[in-house]
Amino acid sequence: MKKTISIKQLKQLLFLIVIILIIFLTKVLLVKINPLIIDLLFLFILIFFGKEELLYMLAFSLPIMACFDNVAHILLIYLILVFIKSKFKISLKYVLASLFFIILELIAHYYYNVSDVNRMLGYLTCFLIFLYIIIELPHCNISYKKFLKMYIYGTLTLFIFYLLTIFSYYKTAAFGLLLNNDFRLGSFVHGDFEYLSININANTLAFYALIGVFLPVVLKIIDKDSKNRLLYYFTPIFTAILGFLTKSRSFIIVFILGFFIIILINSKTKKQVFNSIILMSLISIILIILLNSNNVILKSIIDRFHSSDMSTASGRSDLFKLYNDAFFNKTSYKLIGSGVTDYKLIYNLPNSVHNGVQQVLISYGLFGFIVFASVLISPIIKYRKDKLISFVPLFLAFIFIQTIQLLNPYMLMFPFAICYVMLYINNCDKSKIR
Repeated sequence: MKKTISIKQLKQLLFLIVIILIIFLTKVLLVKINPLIIDLLFLFILIFFGKEELLYMLAFSLPIMACFDNVAHILLIYLILVFIKSKFKISLKYVLASLFFIILELIAHYYYNVSDVNRMLGYLTCFLIFLYIIIELPHCNISYKKFLKMYIYGTLTLFIFYLLTIFSYYKTAAFGLLLNNDFRLGSFVHGDFEYLSININANTLAFYALIGVFLPVVLKIIDKDSKNRLLYYFTPIFTAILGFLTKSRSFIIVFILGFFIIILINSKTKKQVFNSIILMSLISIILIILLNSNNVILKSIIDRFHSSDMSTASGRSDLFKLYNDAFFNKTSYKLIGSGVTDYKLIYNLPNSVHNGVQQVLISYGLFGFIVFASVLISPIIKYRKDKLISFVPLFLAFIFIQTIQLLNPYMLMFPFAICYVMLYINNCDKSKIR
């Protein structure tokens, strides 16, 4: 029988082609396109989608927002259209949580009088998407497996275009750069990083790579349909390689931890143990072969664990103490925090905070921290009886954010939030498995 393509599939395909074409033109060929035109293109195509299709396209778009300059505008279009297609049927919990954090940010903005309105709009838009995924998405009548798959494909697309920008800028010299002892994917030692059309910090890349590895691995374990080789085999191997090329110590440690946790949890039957060991071993063997084939890369990774700043985790422990001292020594910080948008400027410290939990505390204050924690813990308590394997990506994401940020840069919220979707599969997706 010939497979027919539905109107829905055609619309989704058209959107994916347009979005990939925009990224290729603007980031690889460096064609300048007015951001307003890009906004209108998104609006013109997405307006014809239903709520379910919008959410799938949103999942694909979240990782690749790193390729756009007008992130707040695009995500705002998504958010408004989802609300319209939902006929504004939004839970009271989402409304109250959104209002609380919006008001908290506005109070900090006017009290300290330093926050930039445009950056604040960017943060709030991303944060509303973050809250929507955690609070509202479990109640949507969609396939959560498909939502996760679209996010994984978006991550794969981001990494492919990121590599293309490196080769586009450095051309044949890119191969030598990738093998350079001083090179870290995501940061360039001689200031060249700023010239790339897609600028992503090494730690941010590592975080996206970590989730890009373990989402498909866990999905493979719980998904009966394991024929998708691109999703379940190529993507985790490809993202693991890029993760190691960032030379992020956090990535390497959490990757190894995740490796053993999955094997430990997935040991109920011989077949499950065999499948998890084969998949993770395949990733490891390819990484070992690649690293052994180039001693420079292997040496530079080892050197990262022997560097002079290892004892303080690149100064993270010093920063942790500095921010804690500043926070607990001022009443306004404890009451309303500093706000997320310009917390570094308000605290007037030499570097950004490098602990996601601490960033929530210093940005929101004590009461805001409690409210935020309750939002994150609520789904975990609700789905606590779910399969233990479903919690692995979220657990690894939580461990990883102890070494980076969570709320600012705003894009770090998305990989963390997406891990919650894994909990919805067995609890909310029983009627629509795809």
